[in-house]
Amino acid sequence: SMFKKPFKVHSQNVLKGSDKKKLRDTLCKHYSHLVPEDLALLVPLKGEDVAMIKIPQTRTLIYTVDKEPMLFDPEGNNLLVPSIYACWRVPHVLPTITIQPAVLEYILRGADLMLPGVRDLGDRPFSAGELYCVSLKGSLVPVAVGTMAMSHRDARTSGGKGKILDVTHYFSDQLWAMGSKQALPTEIKLQKAPDASSDAQVPLEAMSALDVARTPGKETPSSSSSSSSSLYSSTTSLLATTSRNNAITSTTAAASTYLMTSSSTPTTSSTRS
Repeated sequence: SMFKKPFKVHSQNVLKGSDKKKLRDTLCKHYSHLVPEDLALLVPLKGEDVAMIKIPQTRTLIYTVDKEPMLFDPEGNNLLVPSIYACWRVPHVLPTITIQPAVLEYILRGADLMLPGVRDLGDRPFSAGELYCVSLKGSLVPVAVGTMAMSHRDARTSGGKGKILDVTHYFSDQLWAMGSKQALPTEIKLQKAPDASSDAQVPLEAMSALDVARTPGKETPSSSSSSSSSLYSSTTSLLATTSRNNAITSTTAAASTYLMTSSSTPTTSSTRS
């Protein structure tokens, strides 16, 4: 992962209106399937500050929206990669690989994704180097972003072995920590700006398990099934091992509760046709 270790900020510049439009044009060029409402959520032209941050001794650029890291350019060559926050705002920005819940532990440690941990590659053909996001079985909530390490054909003929995804950025890493440190959502609802021309911002309609736990008078989600309880217990034990990393400590409970919830009632989300 690019952001497994802490990094320093070299400079930060708030973009002018013309620079915002250039950034949005670049985003649209790489992600032609995005509609105006999506672009308004990722690169708003009005109402919110969009800033460009440079990382010292690298070519990496990070673009923030009101201090939330939304996009990053790994090599400074205008190849914009959505952050986890961006994927939560616009879940269909990238195609998705589904993984087994137990694999989350290794991703949170900064490991790449191996083929045995994949639940579903999807029916869409892909090429090595193509950007994908990763979600857990039974949910559309992205937990990581990366580039495919092999093609669709190679994955089908590899005998279920080998690395399938080079993980670039994941939930709880230092890029995530640079933002609001939002806990893993229990669900995601597709966002739609009421007026794309005005670039109105629509808040993320997802209540995290951690947020619920911190709200007086509200209870955290629970499951009555023994299988869910078992998964919750095993997942809590697995994720507890990541508490040595300060960036992960505050999110362990939220991720555990999320896995328990998704195992009992798979999250559903409307998709754009």
